[in-house]
Amino acid sequence: MVYFDPTPLNFTLMLVLALGCWAFQSAAKQRADVNVPLIFYAVILIFNRMSDKGLNVPLILVGVVLASLVRFEFLNKTLIKWISYLQMAILAMILWNGLVAIFGSGLSLKV
Repeated sequence: MVYFDPTPLNFTLMLVLALGCWAFQSAAKQRADVNVPLIFYAVILIFNRMSDKGLNVPLILVGVVLASLVRFEFLNKTLIKWISYLQMAILAMILWNGLVAIFGSGLSLKV
C-alpha cells in the first residue's frame, strides 16, 4: 500500500506539483518567453523554506539556472533545445522528489 497522510502540507505540496506539471508542459513547448518554470522554481523554493519536506535544493537551483539560460534569446536554437530538454529532465526529477515526499519512498509496496 502507498502511504498517504492527508495533511494540509501534503495537499499544498500537491498543488505546487500541479504547478510543476504546468511548468513541464510549458517547457516542452520550448518557447523562450514563458515564465512559468521560473515561477514554479520560486514557489517551490519558498515552499521548501517554509516546510520540512526536505526537497532537493541543489536540484531546484540547477533548474533555476537552466530556466534562466533558456531566457537568453541570443543563444543558438539547438543549444536552447538541449537546455530545454535538460530543464524538462530536472523538472521531472523535482516532481518525482515531491511525490516521494508526499507518498513515501515506496518501501511499503508489499503484496
